[in-house]
Amino acid sequence: MNTNGVPDECEPDCNTNNTPDSYDVTTAASEDCNSNGVPDECDRDCNSNGTPDYCDVRDLYSADCNTNLRPDECDDDCNTNGTPDACDLAAQSSPDCNTNRLPDECDLILPFMPSEDVNSNGTPDECEEGESAQGGGDSGGSGESQGGESEESDAGGPVPLTDEQRREALSDLLNWIRDNDLRSLPHWQQYPLFDKKARELGLW
Repeated sequence: MNTNGVPDECEPDCNTNNTPDSYDVTTAASEDCNSNGVPDECDRDCNSNGTPDYCDVRDLYSADCNTNLRPDECDDDCNTNGTPDACDLAAQSSPDCNTNRLPDECDLILPFMPSEDVNSNGTPDECEEGESAQGGGDSGGSGESQGGESEESDAGGPVPLTDEQRREALSDLLNWIRDNDLRSLPHWQQYPLFDKKARELGLW
């Protein structure tokens, strides 16, 4: 059809209409708003509005606050406030006290509770100090740690794992990922859970 010396059945046909994509575009049988030679119906369209994401953003049909060429309505928005998480953090409209690239209010609602808030003040416990993270109760004055899987060195930091311990910790981490079906979660939920578990196991 396009007289390029290649049989039509050997050319890309992303929309499976038995016509080469290039012919669809040149004959205007398919639109190509971003001029990439691919029919628009085959381009990424995360919001399913019939327009490729790139053109949504370029033509200002959709906002793109973090300039990732993806409509904001398709970006992660864990607190469902209509603004991508990355933009919440960049504009400091949501705090991220533990710098895990997730608004603090989302740390407290994730499955498996990657952060706790025992005093229900809306701040992850790891961001509070001393008794405030214990709900204001008396810690007994001992100042001793109440647990944790990694030991502390004399210098106050975690004791480096031996090669054997690291292999075991990595195996435990992989088993934990599998047992909790972590890959089924959106990536904004995966990272803080993975990071917390890796720290518990002493991997970093």
